[in-house]
Amino acid sequence: MCAMPGKPSQTAGLEAPSVRAGRLTELTRGYTAAVLDDMTIEHLGADASAGSVEALRARISQVVAEVEVFSSAMASSAELWRVMCQGGYPVEVRIGILDDLLGDRTQPETRRLISFAVRYEHASELASVFSGLVDVLTTASSRVGSREGGPAEAPASRSASRERLGGYAAGLFDSLEDRSALEDLEDQLFRFARIVESSPELRRLMTDRDSPRAIRLGVVDDLLAGRASAVMSRMVAYVITAGRARDLVGSLDWLAERVARERGRRLARVSSAVPMEQGQSRELARALSAKIGAPVELQMEVDRRLVGGAVALVGDIVVDGSVRRRLDQLAGSLKSGGGLGVLSARVVTGEGDADRVGRAGESTTDHREKPGDEGAVPK
Repeated sequence: MCAMPGKPSQTAGLEAPSVRAGRLTELTRGYTAAVLDDMTIEHLGADASAGSVEALRARISQVVAEVEVFSSAMASSAELWRVMCQGGYPVEVRIGILDDLLGDRTQPETRRLISFAVRYEHASELASVFSGLVDVLTTASSRVGSREGGPAEAPASRSASRERLGGYAAGLFDSLEDRSALEDLEDQLFRFARIVESSPELRRLMTDRDSPRAIRLGVVDDLLAGRASAVMSRMVAYVITAGRARDLVGSLDWLAERVARERGRRLARVSSAVPMEQGQSRELARALSAKIGAPVELQMEVDRRLVGGAVALVGDIVVDGSVRRRLDQLAGSLKSGGGLGVLSARVVTGEGDADRVGRAGESTTDHREKPGDEGAVPK
């Protein structure tokens, strides 16, 4: 935590920065990985010559030095400490002060990392966060040019890994010059998830956490080469490196929804027994938009198991209007002892024909894997 400059830490009720080891939330860890990847692409690209490697290493070292200088300035200035660490000032005020202090006097990556930490980390933890940034950047610098590349991220829970992926996505969004690329990214993430989901052999390989990471990354390179954008390739590679292997499809769907939100929209995954006509899909999008309260984009797929109708999944909201659900309801009634009398009554009255609306995880007949919605991510 931050210690008040010029006063004992016990008086301030806060630990001195040197007492606590550096720490990063998964969100900032993912964002830092994206910034490091940006630097690597800028300096190396297809050129991994000794000169390029040294230039990248020197650039990362410069960022490390600048983060340390800012952290020291914060610890030695009572006024700066009060603004940054006490949390009583609005985030935008603190970001404005950062812009004035850092300006053009630091590397762009330094400004990105410090600003992100100030915006999303707890104010009282900033000194520890900056220490954590220094640790991560120093480790990355030592591995520049190594054959094995960067280390895989430590295992994490599903919610923590998605927070990490959300941070990486935020870093990609910040570095995009053409925001229209987000629409293609959203579609490519969804389509790749369906490819993995529909191929048992590919799914088995890609979701096997014991399968070497290099092999899985090589498969991704082969599948996406010439078919996907560079930002898509980076995003999927980070999912392989930092996500949970068994949650690959769910993570890809979650990221597609994250991209849609970045565009001010919501993503609906719609499964129908037969392909929808254009007029039907427009009407469904309008109905879902009215229910959700935001523009909705449809990602369509055909699932013959539904028999008829469709199922729409928007975040954790499930709208089930499939014939499959109705047949399951009737079968349940027969099994519970209702018999043919109940079956006849349902057919005559139409009971049970209304679309089922519920939350993902409730008892519905949506038989597909449902992406979770954990992980607070910046917008």
